[in-house]
Amino acid sequence: GGKIFKGLKPVKPKGEVFLEISFPDLHFGKGDIEQIANRFIEGALELLEKSKPFGIERVLLPVGNDGLNSEGKRYTTTGGTPQDDSVDWRTSFRHYWATLAATITNIAAEYPVDVLVIPGNHDTERMFYIGDVLSAYFKDNPSVEVQNSGEYRTYYEYGTNMILFTHGDKEKVADLPLIMATEQPEMFARTKYREVHMGHLHKEKVNEYRGIKTRFLPSICPTDEWHKMMGYANQKAGQAFLWNRNSGLEGYFQKNFFD
Repeated sequence: GGKIFKGLKPVKPKGEVFLEISFPDLHFGKGDIEQIANRFIEGALELLEKSKPFGIERVLLPVGNDGLNSEGKRYTTTGGTPQDDSVDWRTSFRHYWATLAATITNIAAEYPVDVLVIPGNHDTERMFYIGDVLSAYFKDNPSVEVQNSGEYRTYYEYGTNMILFTHGDKEKVADLPLIMATEQPEMFARTKYREVHMGHLHKEKVNEYRGIKTRFLPSICPTDEWHKMMGYANQKAGQAFLWNRNSGLEGYFQKNFFD
């Protein structure tokens, strides 16, 4: 794995913006995995291209957040709910980490990349394994840092910005700002602009508590038969957020898809 990066030098920063590319809830293993892989790679790289004029210093790529649809041979969520996967567990695992590795390699050719591994309620165990595969694969690439803590809540600090990443199915959303301050008091004190970014709902939903925004992010996962039968629909989209080191969130780009 990592030997392919031997001799690489870290790419140099080009500005004072970090770009967060967020595509939660891919649910690899459900439906057409080639379609979801192509959507992810195409969407992430297109959003990166649109953002380049703003002076990117680093790229933040949260992965997981129900990246995989089920827990291996059990074909259930982590909690035991049966899932109807379209491919076997080996295929979904290998195809998913290879899709992530290809995307990260492309980004890291131009920018330093921080990869955060976020467990979901479908893939808590397997996302930890994916994170360790990526850590081993990129161990000799000085432009890639993989954070695979296994914790349900992961924090990221950049300049005056603080982001809490969590799947969004466990905690009460209104409690998350206080959880941030309690779990990371020093980071909380150092920062001015704070948000919580979540998946799980497959749709965008934004609220604000005491000046801290909580964002449920959209998904690019195609609608399955059960959701179609129930009449559920949501806009398929991935987003990339532009965070200025000094002045916080300055905007975002969105890549839309239709089933």
